[in-house]
Amino acid sequence: MIESLIIVIFSTILFTPTLFQLLREINQLFILAVSFLLGIAFWTYFLFLANLAGLSFTLVNVLIIYFSILILSYLLSRLIKVEVTKKDKLSFTTISKFIATNRIALAVLLVLIFSSLVINFYWPVKDWDSLVLYDFRAKLFATHGGMNEAIKQGYFISYPLMTSLSHTLIYLINPASSPMLLYFAFYLALLIIFYSILREFKVGEKISLIATLALAGYGIIFEQSAMSYSNLPYTAYFFSGYIFALLWYKNERILYLITSALFIGLSGWIRFAEPFWIVIVLVVYLMILFKKKYRYMPLYILLIYAIRYPWSAFVKNISGITLSVGQNLSESIPLFSRQASFQGMISIFKYLYTNIFTEYAVLLFIFAFLFYYTFFYLKKRVDKTFIFDAAVISGIIIMIILGTFLFSLYQTSWADIGDSARRMSMVLVPILIFSSARLFNIINTKI
Repeated sequence: MIESLIIVIFSTILFTPTLFQLLREINQLFILAVSFLLGIAFWTYFLFLANLAGLSFTLVNVLIIYFSILILSYLLSRLIKVEVTKKDKLSFTTISKFIATNRIALAVLLVLIFSSLVINFYWPVKDWDSLVLYDFRAKLFATHGGMNEAIKQGYFISYPLMTSLSHTLIYLINPASSPMLLYFAFYLALLIIFYSILREFKVGEKISLIATLALAGYGIIFEQSAMSYSNLPYTAYFFSGYIFALLWYKNERILYLITSALFIGLSGWIRFAEPFWIVIVLVVYLMILFKKKYRYMPLYILLIYAIRYPWSAFVKNISGITLSVGQNLSESIPLFSRQASFQGMISIFKYLYTNIFTEYAVLLFIFAFLFYYTFFYLKKRVDKTFIFDAAVISGIIIMIILGTFLFSLYQTSWADIGDSARRMSMVLVPILIFSSARLFNIINTKI
């Protein structure tokens, strides 16, 4: 387990110099959480690119890549000169006051966090998809120093390599170690980012803490914090990409928009098939239109595409399979028009209701009620950021419905993987709770 801790610490250090320049107006824990997510993603991403160039997976090569990125990060931090108003640093006094005024909620939150830590500390990799894919690939990478053996096993191209290569980093230090602490780190990073961004949007301390507690204890979020699957990391990166776009809309700092694009691009380094990133791109374009910063449109999509392209090209090269959303959609629509039936559509809606909408119905209802109550009953001036929240939530739901329809055309066993669809849809959870907390804060202020 100490090996996992080493990788978490090294990953966090990787972009800390740059992020303390970029995000120094937000709290230090937020900076460390963002640095961990960017660090582990880019470390594994460049390890993949280096392997394509002929560099094998060895501990020496891993360290060479690490220190190369660290040096670049440091040089970048020296170039970035950002004039911001510094906030008060975390102090013993402010922390003590925070604990004193939020004892119960904080105690429950810490119990949840500690429970996740204990589970990940004692349990090894145990979940099926990880045993046969994510962790299995990692062990092959560490044993053979490359990807060829993993490619021969099949099922290789289903998902990108971020989680697998994260495990590989640990196995190169000690093949007998467990990588489960990584998933606790993803969980903790998501919670820190979530709480910090609520406070950045002027949500009250108590409401922010209770909302973070709701996220930490939400069934599928807590469940995935103790599973070595890619869904929780994907959710953390996707949510981070969206909130950095909101920060850009709020402050118009181009570095926020760039960071948003990096996170959305890197979410495709974790799970490539989900088309949810398109929703974020469209919503960000809407933000850009409102701000009349049209020149940023090509920059945003090019950054995302630059990160997504190597994996897509690699998969096409070894298998001939095209991962282009546009091409796959154009091929699927004619097929759907020929094969669609009323009975089939009814069965799909039953599937969606049973496996997805019942899971998130309460959160969707709370968000819809608070949105209506705030802007139609109280007649508060509509903050455009809530329109963006609603657009992202609606876009994801539409993507889920359309994706299920199209998936049912190709897979006869589509109705048997309800749990997979449930996990795929968990990206809704932090966005729904985030927006609901902000809406409740407006209502609470009104009262």
